[in-house]
Amino acid sequence: MTFISQTTDIQTTDKDYYAILGVSRNATEEEIEAQYKILAAKYRRERSGGPDAESQFVNVTKAYKVLRNARIRSIYDRLGSEGYLF
Repeated sequence: MTFISQTTDIQTTDKDYYAILGVSRNATEEEIEAQYKILAAKYRRERSGGPDAESQFVNVTKAYKVLRNARIRSIYDRLGSEGYLF
């Protein structure tokens, strides 16, 4: 798998959905889904008592929703987060 990082905390102002999920730009749909599951479990409110866990969970979910769909991911890759606000 082509994960960039599995341990770094997510910056809530970061709009790079690949960085938020910790995957490379050429990651497969399976790699994106696997990394989403890891991070979603990490930042779930019931599991993580951190003060910013909820916002990190929201960011992870937004990133996953954009990158999991090939058509939407293509738009995001061309226009960035400004071109595809989710």
